[in-house]
Amino acid sequence: MKLQRLHGKAFGTYNDLRGHAWEIGDFQWNWIHIQGDPFAPPSRLRISASLAALGIPESWFSNPIRTQALADFLLRRLALCLGEHSQNLGTGNGGVLACAEPGPQVLRRNSMRIENGTLTALVQVGLPSDERRVVGEWVIQLLCQSLPDALTEALYSINIRAKECEAHIHALELQQALRATLPQLGLVAFVADGSVLPRASGSSNLPLRGARPFVSPLELRTEIEVLGEKIVGMGIPTGITAIAGGGFQGKSTLLRSLELAIYDHIPGDGRERVVCDPSAFKVRTEEGRQVIGSCIEPLVRRLPGGKETNRFTTTSASGSTSQAANLVEAIGLGAQTILIDEDISAVNFLIRDERMRQLVRSSHEPLIPLVDRIVELKTQLKLNFVMVIGACGDYLRVADTVIVMEDWEPRVATLEAHEICAQEQASPAENWPKWPKDFRHSLEDVRKKLRPGLRPATAVEKGIKVKVTPQKVQLGRLIADISRVPQIVCSEQLRSIGAAALALLQSDPALTLEEAVSKGSLHLSMTEGLDLAEARPLELGATLLRMAEME
Repeated sequence: MKLQRLHGKAFGTYNDLRGHAWEIGDFQWNWIHIQGDPFAPPSRLRISASLAALGIPESWFSNPIRTQALADFLLRRLALCLGEHSQNLGTGNGGVLACAEPGPQVLRRNSMRIENGTLTALVQVGLPSDERRVVGEWVIQLLCQSLPDALTEALYSINIRAKECEAHIHALELQQALRATLPQLGLVAFVADGSVLPRASGSSNLPLRGARPFVSPLELRTEIEVLGEKIVGMGIPTGITAIAGGGFQGKSTLLRSLELAIYDHIPGDGRERVVCDPSAFKVRTEEGRQVIGSCIEPLVRRLPGGKETNRFTTTSASGSTSQAANLVEAIGLGAQTILIDEDISAVNFLIRDERMRQLVRSSHEPLIPLVDRIVELKTQLKLNFVMVIGACGDYLRVADTVIVMEDWEPRVATLEAHEICAQEQASPAENWPKWPKDFRHSLEDVRKKLRPGLRPATAVEKGIKVKVTPQKVQLGRLIADISRVPQIVCSEQLRSIGAAALALLQSDPALTLEEAVSKGSLHLSMTEGLDLAEARPLELGATLLRMAEME
């Protein structure tokens, strides 16, 4: 047996496993990467099988939505079973069995794909050794027993809890049907009654035990009938919505649920019936970020030293200029709904109170607060805003809908807010700079700025490599800090973004950045066996616009 012949040989002889397909029962294996030594990241194996051979009913993958849901369900099953059969065999990572472990969001991934009746999965295998010598007994145990047992338990229909799988599929279909109804109902978001929005902790994705289920206020109560179900909840209408309330009442938790509601969620997450406009983008302050040629002039008239604001470029933006750039870039990349939380915003980007207007004349204030221009963005560009405000009461005057959170329950206070504001005198309109006709960046302009850094990161590297960490994407000597781009939820998305960004920077530049990222293929290729997940063009564009050459 080939595996037995490896016993006692140097670790490098594991490379002999590559080059041909293995037939293991109903599964076909192909080694696409062999780790260089016992302490290196595990080897990568591509495993395929016919769904018919696994006994998977055709009804579970009868359309694209069901297919995606089934792939997600099976990936979670596989991650669980591989973990149960993973073991410690010898040195380093020997005996490790693993695959990508999804969070609560359901994303299209290459870690588990279903196409043309065939399932294909990417599995990580830590090949065992004693120091750097192969132990044949351990190899046989791992590859002929542990891994096949994990695949059998995870993927054969006889071992799958059918009701759980069907509930998983139904949950995804329901969320996509709910999201599809939003435009025709004049809504930007919907939160179903009974949803559990708080998390167990700031670092946890699990719902908080004992949390009060969401109850919609009567004025915004909306009933949506989809897939034969009537679902009742709070509909957030188009226009400008202000979510107000005291501290620790659930304002930011509601907004956080909305920003993640661009994704579908698994059953039991608590937010699986919360949906939002899929183009919604959260805009926050991002002091110190790189900015490449963004037109912030409608919000920043001038800067010291005569620095241009109609094509603002900097390696270290301030709080207000970074948030202004984030806003205009999101619009240019196609966002139709803007999410803003006062707690992570620059105050002088949001407001300028009456006392300061009287003390500092407009002719001496280069910043134009968003509150002065937000109605124009709504009426002229048909943008929607959902904002959390705790202290910036000026937004009550411009809000179409005001929701007050009290003890984690929403109540509608639009009339009350407008009555309060009616007693105040609004600031007179000024001769503000016009909004640009086109917010979009030229891909060629971005390329010109980044081209010097588009080269290997070190003298020994061959070609431009894509590297990611939880907070950065690196392309050769270019690096982007995406730690404050809040709607990226996993490292697999970052790998996809990195690969797509590199392809765009090397492509035909005769496009706007919005056109380029919308056409830019976020490849979920399995060629290299890297786990990838689909990301939006918005996050791809945001990453490109944060790229800077490494010092």
